[in-house]
Amino acid sequence: MKNFESMNRSDQEAYLMLPIINELKQLGGQSTSKELKRNVVADDKLIQENVLTSFKKSLSTGRKYLPFNFPFNFAITNLVMAGMLERPKKGTLKLTKKARDFHGTGKELSDQVYEISLPEWYTRSEKNKKRKLLYIKLKKLINQN
Repeated sequence: MKNFESMNRSDQEAYLMLPIINELKQLGGQSTSKELKRNVVADDKLIQENVLTSFKKSLSTGRKYLPFNFPFNFAITNLVMAGMLERPKKGTLKLTKKARDFHGTGKELSDQVYEISLPEWYTRSEKNKKRKLLYIKLKKLINQN
């Protein structure tokens, strides 16, 4: 298996799902996002610890960002959409019964999750397109007056 940094973003996201579930099981089923992220990185052999300190600078805005946050946050969102995780309050993640009962491979988990989350992403995308079109129409209407 290749190391985490050599994977493309979608492979990183899919890969992170199982370590997230396993780490939450180790932490008693609930954790803050920050603690979970640190523990996933510390306990996984394929992820180098410097991913939590390796900032990059955005070419468009000039702001610094942490590339690891993107696949981590998308993995979390997909797991929430698939009913594997809940967010009882901001910054807190909790395993659902469905996740506690899961005992398969990373591939089996990501397949299960994407079967539910990909249609949800599509629905969100369509809603956003409609919202953008409505915004453009309203803006044109306002500018005409």
